[in-house]
Amino acid sequence: MGICSLHFTGMAALTITPGGAVVEDGLLLGSSTLAVTVGLVSLILLLASLAATIMEQHLSQRAVQELRRIQLMSEASHEVLIIQRDWKILQINAAGTRLFGLSAAQLRGCHFPVLVHEDHRPALLRRAGLSPENRKPEEFLVRNAADQAGDKTAQG
Repeated sequence: MGICSLHFTGMAALTITPGGAVVEDGLLLGSSTLAVTVGLVSLILLLASLAATIMEQHLSQRAVQELRRIQLMSEASHEVLIIQRDWKILQINAAGTRLFGLSAAQLRGCHFPVLVHEDHRPALLRRAGLSPENRKPEEFLVRNAADQAGDKTAQG
């Protein structure tokens, strides 16, 4: 809105009178020179945009390849690897699915403390409130596939 109003205000203040152009020290560009200059600048801008698009696509493909490589390494690991943010599980490897007896799709989006044994959840939540400098290594008991099966038979 501001740009439009400024544009029309400036155009209203401009008065164009036809007449011959006065050339002082060769500062006036002819229409053909001006057209070539505008065309070249436009071409340079288009080429720069194309180069930026190609570079962005290359970096995006590289990031996807890096993610696949990390996922492959995590699947080859015998240790459970869980990626979580704000207590929601984003990713879990095959070792984690075997331990918990649930598929990665079932675990994705799950609230992380649910996987910890109920006796250890208060300690886990207390630890989460500490600053990184004050955190010491701790062990927590997790619920494994046998616990999950026991819960299902107890509920059923």
